[in-house]
Amino acid sequence: MVIVRLGGGLGNQLYQYAVGRMLACRLNTEFKLDLSVAKISFKADRHDRYRLGDFNVQENFATPEEIARVRKTGIIPPPFPRLENVQGDILIKDNWMHGEEFFLAIADIIRREFTLKNPLHKNSAAWEKKISAAENSVALHVRHGDYLKGGHAHIIGALPLAYYRTCIAELKKTFPNITAFVFSDDLNWAQKNLQLDVPTEFVAECETDNEEFHLMSRCKHTVIANSTFSWWAAWLNPNPDKKVFAPDPWARSGLWNNGIPASWTKVPVNFEDLSVEVPPLLSIIAYIRNNAATLNWLLASIFGQTFKDYELILIDDGSTDGGEHLCRKAASNRKVTLTASGRGCIGKATAYNIGLDRARGEYVMFLRGNDLILSNTVQLLCRMYSRRAADVICSVQRLEENPAGDVAVGGLDGKKFFRRVDEHFKNLNAPIISNADDLRQKLLPTITNGANALLGTKFFRRDFLLKNALLFNENAVCDVELPFVVNALMFGAERIFTPELFHIELH
Repeated sequence: MVIVRLGGGLGNQLYQYAVGRMLACRLNTEFKLDLSVAKISFKADRHDRYRLGDFNVQENFATPEEIARVRKTGIIPPPFPRLENVQGDILIKDNWMHGEEFFLAIADIIRREFTLKNPLHKNSAAWEKKISAAENSVALHVRHGDYLKGGHAHIIGALPLAYYRTCIAELKKTFPNITAFVFSDDLNWAQKNLQLDVPTEFVAECETDNEEFHLMSRCKHTVIANSTFSWWAAWLNPNPDKKVFAPDPWARSGLWNNGIPASWTKVPVNFEDLSVEVPPLLSIIAYIRNNAATLNWLLASIFGQTFKDYELILIDDGSTDGGEHLCRKAASNRKVTLTASGRGCIGKATAYNIGLDRARGEYVMFLRGNDLILSNTVQLLCRMYSRRAADVICSVQRLEENPAGDVAVGGLDGKKFFRRVDEHFKNLNAPIISNADDLRQKLLPTITNGANALLGTKFFRRDFLLKNALLFNENAVCDVELPFVVNALMFGAERIFTPELFHIELH
């Protein structure tokens, strides 16, 4: 028996169904759907409700007893194995958004079953007639609303308008008489901002999302968004001469690759060129006080990030060693905001509080002028954030410069480092998720020592800090970092301790 657990929107559920259906065909066994999460997430007003009921799919639903039995036999979550090696009873869960290779062997079955059961309603039928009458109809999908919020904004990201204009310009070279039919979750925004040099129809008032999906597949050509919804509409398009354009990379974070078929055209996308202002995933707040000797290394480590969904807030606290000039030069970068205190000294606590007040990111991290971060630090945060939005994410190790060290770092020629690992996490090889009770009972004695006490080894969720009024004590006469770290770890409802390394300390 093959059971597939459905979740997510229509595109995700189509992927899950297709993979499970193919595997059941190969094993010549029963195929059933798991709706066990329906009690929580498949509500009528939710994006991720059960969406396959309108299609000609096999609606055999697994019982709780069958699910429990198969769970003991084998579960296939990501990362995905080669399916030809899979045997026995299997429960498939999570999203299989990795292209057509996982179900291509039964493509004809999938195309037949992914058709609507019933005739279109009145408005949808009128749109289908208009699409059929167009000489060269192009379905153009704009995913906008939810791609500007939270995890979707950082992990996937709304496509810039330039992508759509490029696709239409390329299509016009081959098909001069095209009509664009725009499908969008934010049609008002698309009408105001999507100015195309071709006749354009904005598809509105379809009776259901599934009927809108069907209409997209009826167009002769497709410009997809980075959305499984339009991926499937393009794949199901029966036109043998269709042109399909897809974004490259698929996601802003670079974490996903949805397997664009070889016959489709990949169009380069610059997510830094977003036409809509989206707050960054990470705000890096750096306190600079006479750090000219190391500041260029800090800036290079930030500007060289593999994933550039960040902003840098520089606080120059009256530097007089040339660091002030380096800060002003860095501020020419559009990702940088500079605050200079002049010749006075406001102190680290005040500076960090100023930076926190100006930050816009989902998370913040606090650095000093002699800190560095590894080039994949923001990418690491995004990967962890895509799984859990913890209040504090802590690395339990760091590199500390020491001439007697045994670790070298590329780009820092002549410098050696010791790898410092918190004693209480020396055997940690995977993230630990800790709730408040765990910390108070087991970890509180440890957080005043080692890596847990270092500010630069942590990401803090900004909303969490603001909600709990967690600021740096500007009246403190000693260390301002340790009390802040202790309070954040104590107040946090959930925190993650990870062995991933991202912080380097220079001397």
